[in-house]
Amino acid sequence: MIRNVYLDSDIIIDYLYAREPFFQESVQLISLIENKQIKGSISSLIVWNIFYILAKYTNEKTARELIKEFITIIEIIPIDEKIIYQGLNSSIKDFEDSIQYFAAKSKKIGYIITRNKKDYPDGEIKPLSPKEFLTIFKELN
Repeated sequence: MIRNVYLDSDIIIDYLYAREPFFQESVQLISLIENKQIKGSISSLIVWNIFYILAKYTNEKTARELIKEFITIIEIIPIDEKIIYQGLNSSIKDFEDSIQYFAAKSKKIGYIITRNKKDYPDGEIKPLSPKEFLTIFKELN
């Protein structure tokens, strides 16, 4: 049974900004977290990324309010020296993605939910699209 997932920033932005055509799947995913059917995690680095993008789409005040509300339902994994070194020494091309991967790995999370699956290796942590995850979740529950 799936208990813990890592959310990539694209999923969170889809949800907080109601970005179509991805909004409905992100709502379903976040609802599972809100209803404590699964535990959702992000890294402290993602908080900054989300703020930067949301502030561009809306404004700083709105971005702050959206994030303040969102982080009440999610675990924030701190980025420490070990995760930074793992990311720097990784074969994952995008440094930010390598940080996300090793943050998830540090908490033994089995799935990264992302719309950019190609950005992550398919190994210990399985990258899934929101649609794929929701399908698997329904089958297992």
